[in-house]
Amino acid sequence: MIPASRALEILQHLAASRRVQIERVPLHRASGRILAESVLAREDLPAFDNSAMDGYAVRSRDIDAYAGVLPVLKRLIAGDLAHAVSGVGAVQIMTGAPIPAGGFDTIVKVEDTESLDVNGIPSIRVLSSPRVGDHIRKRGTDFRSGAQAGTSGQIIDSAALMAFAALGIHEVPVRVQPRIRVLSTGNELQDPGDFPLRPGCIWNATGLFLMESLRAAGAEVEYLGIAGDETEGRSRVFEAELARALKDRVDVLITTGAVSMGVHDFIPKTVIESGGTIAFHRIAIRPGKPLLVAEFPAHGPTVLIGIPGNPISSAVSFNFFVKPYLRSILSLKVPVEEWAELAAPIEKPEGLRCFLRGRWSSEKNGIRRVEALPGQASFMIHSLLDAEVWIELPEGGQIFSEGSRVRIHTIRGGMA
Repeated sequence: MIPASRALEILQHLAASRRVQIERVPLHRASGRILAESVLAREDLPAFDNSAMDGYAVRSRDIDAYAGVLPVLKRLIAGDLAHAVSGVGAVQIMTGAPIPAGGFDTIVKVEDTESLDVNGIPSIRVLSSPRVGDHIRKRGTDFRSGAQAGTSGQIIDSAALMAFAALGIHEVPVRVQPRIRVLSTGNELQDPGDFPLRPGCIWNATGLFLMESLRAAGAEVEYLGIAGDETEGRSRVFEAELARALKDRVDVLITTGAVSMGVHDFIPKTVIESGGTIAFHRIAIRPGKPLLVAEFPAHGPTVLIGIPGNPISSAVSFNFFVKPYLRSILSLKVPVEEWAELAAPIEKPEGLRCFLRGRWSSEKNGIRRVEALPGQASFMIHSLLDAEVWIELPEGGQIFSEGSRVRIHTIRGGMA
């Protein structure tokens, strides 16, 4: 059994030789992908001065000079060219239309005008006292050409897509998604929907959790189903899927279950028989102690990560070991550490780094405080639904008193 810090060092070392490549994808396929390079604006946005309102473009000097009564010289709508307009008067203008050349410096909103007929000439009376520049969107006030519109390492969301599209960017450089396969193990498992539930069986709670978590982390994921152990200590399904993963040179094969110390925990033995080298097996943590990581030097890049089968053991394994590994191969920044104080004492086993589901408590002296939720057993899912943070307690120590400073991991969208 190795310390958690050593397990993370090993994962970092494995990741160093498995950096992913870069590809360019069109915007319609970029959502959720990770930018590989910064994206710069190629043009000003707005690209030209235009109206922010339906109304009238005027020269501010003309309003006072002609007592606010001005003939309507022209009409401009969005998509028109910004022709020069001469003569005293106003130009009827719609939202998004270009400001006409010729000294027009202000937009008067349509509701701040009165329509007139002056000797058969359509005219307006300005009812307000606009300031110079009112309601004009000036060129480049959103983005200047060359300004940064996207940062390397960011996940492309709908807001980023809006910015890129507005700037005329039709494709972006992204990191190639790690190819990951997920295989659950255990004769007792059934996937939801596989009715009826057989006596002695349980629903597979971790398969879908891992699939969605991996997708959110930027991976391309394939679910392989459930592998049982047909004979004591062996699984033909696992052996076949491992061989296929090695042949296809997938980045990661993640399994759940069959990594503990029982006679039916077949993964460690099969890995060795398949030419694998176990980088580590069993970490001094709770929950998730049986976590196994192996590589296959003769077969290329594939890494196998064997996760314990209990739901919360899977959640801890993913958040604190699988996710950092993916972050490394995707060259993402390490999150800034967050700390808080305990609102109540917590007791834990000596020598184990523990991860507890927690929630925010009231502040004390301006310092954030957290408390552990009830229901911390590794099979209990309900407290994960209520959790706002993971509380990380170090290996050393058994009793952490109220006010102890602890590292916390804010849960966002169900994940740390």
